[in-house]
Amino acid sequence: MRKLSVLFAVAVILLLSGMYYYNEKYVPTIEGAIGKTSITYDEIYHVTETKNRTVILYGEDDALSVGLLKKTIFGYKWIFGSGSVHFESGQPPVSLSITNLPLENRGDTEHYVSVSFGVIRDDRIDQLQVKNNHQDTVIANMVDTPKGRIWYSFSETPINADPQLTGLDRSGNVVYDNFDITP
Repeated sequence: MRKLSVLFAVAVILLLSGMYYYNEKYVPTIEGAIGKTSITYDEIYHVTETKNRTVILYGEDDALSVGLLKKTIFGYKWIFGSGSVHFESGQPPVSLSITNLPLENRGDTEHYVSVSFGVIRDDRIDQLQVKNNHQDTVIANMVDTPKGRIWYSFSETPINADPQLTGLDRSGNVVYDNFDITP
């Protein structure tokens, strides 16, 4: 009976220790996870899931950034963030930033969430096509925000060069191509 009581006490201590550990690392909300970092922001514009991670597009003042969080049954933990592009720069019609966010913050260099993102400043653009090296062209996700339209696209492999961006109007005509160098 004494052994059972000691075993039970050890199990309770381990359980409480584990809960304390995870409560220190994980919090119930995305905002709480960001609050555990030195990151400041005005608004979270968009939240999506990929590769068992939560990706957010957020901003402060004129800047747009992207962040990666891990979600478990204990809540959210901030992993990594990157940015930024600006809403008000004016040129080019579509801004571009690329980043390879590690799935963990322990220097994991083999597995990333690779994302390109930016701001669409040309109202004629109805669809944005993204072509990363050696991959099929995909349609970027576009999100309306109070500061303007933003876009993002995931890559199957780490991004090591600017993707080709092609903006189409409602009729399917090309109105922007970041690789077109004609004046």
